[in-house]
Amino acid sequence: MQSLKFIRNQINLSLRPFILASGGLLFWVAVVAHSNELFEVNNITQPKQSVEAPPFSLADLSGEINRLQDYQGKVVLLNFWATFCGPCREEMPSLERLWAQRDELNLAVIGINVNRDNLDQVKSFVAEDNLSFPILMDTDGSVRNLYEVTGLPYSYLIDVDGKILGRYIGAKEWDSEAVRALLRQISSHK
Repeated sequence: MQSLKFIRNQINLSLRPFILASGGLLFWVAVVAHSNELFEVNNITQPKQSVEAPPFSLADLSGEINRLQDYQGKVVLLNFWATFCGPCREEMPSLERLWAQRDELNLAVIGINVNRDNLDQVKSFVAEDNLSFPILMDTDGSVRNLYEVTGLPYSYLIDVDGKILGRYIGAKEWDSEAVRALLRQISSHK
């Protein structure tokens, strides 16, 4: 937090004459600082530079093909998980609760299951937990490798234009007020 205050002070000092001439810049700086602060509060790591989310196509549990580009125009929470992963199983109810707020947040929650060739086990788990958000099957690990997933659960936030905003490694309460505040902030910049 101290570094964020330092940056704000430096921006205010160095741009004071320009800010006085342009109130819009001051608003923009405040929005960016607030957004970055929300990423910090949620422990979501932002990329150092803007990166396009790698495109992919995967089948859902009914065999229908879903592509990342199908969700363009929405903020996407991409969650890599497996039925054998305890922390993954623990965070699923929070992802479902967040999914229930998708319209308000202009959000798509996509679960990418990395179980290898165990579709029946995944279907059973999804039915038991009454999960209704899209679950896609990455049985060959190609999308997992594309996104450089090194552990589970592993999640990415992608903006409405298909750029990676950040990643989170580990289980999280995705429907917390802090996460929803971040998602509202991201959605308001569409």
